[in-house]
Amino acid sequence: MREESSGYDPVTDSKSLYKLAGINGLEATYDKYMAGDYGWREIVLDANGNRVPYPDLHEKKPKHGHNV
Repeated sequence: MREESSGYDPVTDSKSLYKLAGINGLEATYDKYMAGDYGWREIVLDANGNRVPYPDLHEKKPKHGHNV
């Protein structure tokens, strides 16, 4: 059974990045144990592409998967 993510992130209660899933073999069988979670961070850029300090931006740390 292959599970696909809807992109919903319960930590931030919003849509997030998509999640890849194994298709065949061990990856498909143990995907829910081996797969980690993507991390992301919001940033604000000025017109020149430089990062601007901005309060209250969201961030989600990545979570590593397990080995078989």
